Amino acid sequence: MVCGPLVEGAFVALFVAEALGVPFTYTERQVTTAAGLYPVEYRLPGTLRDAVRGKTVAIVNDVINAGSGRNTATETKFPKNVLPGTFDLGFTNGLMAKDVGLAMSEAKSLGVPMEMGDVVLRHLRRACEEIGPAQDLTTIVQPLERRAGVEVRAKKGE
Repeated sequence: MVCGPLVEGAFVALFVAEALGVPFTYTERQVTTAAGLYPVEYRLPGTLRDAVRGKTVAIVNDVINAGSGRNTATETKFPKNVLPGTFDLGFTNGLMAKDVGLAMSEAKSLGVPMEMGDVVLRHLRRACEEIGPAQDLTTIVQPLERRAGVEVRAKKGE
């Protein structure tokens, strides 16, 4: 199953589902009160959650990497350390939270806005609290998985 919002470039998810011959369901775009550059969330409507629960969800990583969204997380960290479930990048949540925190402090002292940095630091701190500061940085996905009720892993043999 492929999920995606029915707006803007996210129509890609619908086309991917059609090309793969798998079901598509939409997500709702919701503006949040969260601070940051992009205060929007996409959620499954409550009436669709049971129908989606337990289904295999495809990640359209190649589509992201073909465009301007490509970065080291989508090109290497996610496919090599998260999808196989190894979580072995070699850097910890605690060290990354410390580094990002230092960067945020410096930016604040210079008057430089870092809206996305606030979001990243919030997720890093959550990972430190819930998973542990000594755990691999790639485990940052696990608190998000729990909240979404999904596990982001490759199928066995892929």
